[in-house]
Amino acid sequence: MHGFVIVLLPEDTIRQDKIKLLMKIEEHVYPYKRFYHKGDDRPCRCTEHGTSPESNCEDCQGTGRTRRNPKGKLDYWLLGGRFDGYIRTGKTDPEKSIGNFLLEFVYGQTAVNGLLFHEDEHDDVDTNVVSAAQINISVLKENWITPDVGWVEDIFTVTDDPREHYKGYWAVGLDYHR
Repeated sequence: MHGFVIVLLPEDTIRQDKIKLLMKIEEHVYPYKRFYHKGDDRPCRCTEHGTSPESNCEDCQGTGRTRRNPKGKLDYWLLGGRFDGYIRTGKTDPEKSIGNFLLEFVYGQTAVNGLLFHEDEHDDVDTNVVSAAQINISVLKENWITPDVGWVEDIFTVTDDPREHYKGYWAVGLDYHR
């Protein structure tokens, strides 16, 4: 299942260097991935109170360590993707949702510092990155990742006017898989 999330990045984020931009996005999205990267495992929640790992624990299988993120919301993300331009226009193109995006993600990727980035015609920076003040009003109801709160499913619980509140930030539109 796919969803849309707006990620806010500091105004000094360099938009012209796409790889650096994608790495900055990953930095903000990583705390909400359902699984941590290999080698970045964490203590399992079954050991939270100083207890021994549970042998039947689904997360760690009794090892006490897991890559599963208890705050995880998504498996992977694409800049724009099937929501290409949505942050700017408030409209989606049904033609972009046709096809096997997971297959494209696996086979049409660029590796940078161990991270995999999808590259296709639906990941244009100019189409999917706007100043927060320019977010289309119909998109405000979507999920957000903000610098002050983190993952927010209803931005109006944070502020009455997100475009004004986050003035000075870049807003990035992402297609994510959950």
